[in-house]
Amino acid sequence: MTLVVPSIGRFPSYLGAVDRGWDGEKTLFRSSKDLVILAERDPNLVLAKMADRSKEGVRYNEDGSTSARAPALHRWMWDREFVGRITLRLPTVGYEELLHQIGHIGYETMEWKRGQGYATKALFLMLNVASKEGMTNVELVTKTNNIASQRVVTNNGGILIEEFNESKRLGGGKVFRWRIDLSESPSISTSD
Repeated sequence: MTLVVPSIGRFPSYLGAVDRGWDGEKTLFRSSKDLVILAERDPNLVLAKMADRSKEGVRYNEDGSTSARAPALHRWMWDREFVGRITLRLPTVGYEELLHQIGHIGYETMEWKRGQGYATKALFLMLNVASKEGMTNVELVTKTNNIASQRVVTNNGGILIEEFNESKRLGGGKVFRWRIDLSESPSISTSD
């Protein structure tokens, strides 16, 4: 498994996952339906939104509201086909509160590909990207009941920092904040 920049050559596999019910880009496109409509009109525009590192555009929240979108790098998990996505949100002045709520890195593996170590390896690879971007640590947020995601974080050296109440616009409920120090090289465990 590798991380790849979203591209037109891999786009059919990505859309195939969406057709199968994957809804992993709802913060960027509001819904799978909106993504498919845009992809049918202009797949390059979909890819351009994923490649946009600027602060332009909006983030679609769980409650239907929108907010500013933090600059980010989007990568696809690729193992001869699309298996998921991972996003590195870049620290930017003015976005501290948003990043405090959602973390620097978010990932999702397609439901039918979970349990095979993809998210653990993807996070490990994205930590290298974060380090190259000049970050010294990253924070991640997981639901308190998402044991698999917590294992992905701890397998990559994550340390639990706190439990807090997530903003209602982001879904609400209890969540954990984790920190990974990028000055240390975590040994990767492939079970997630």
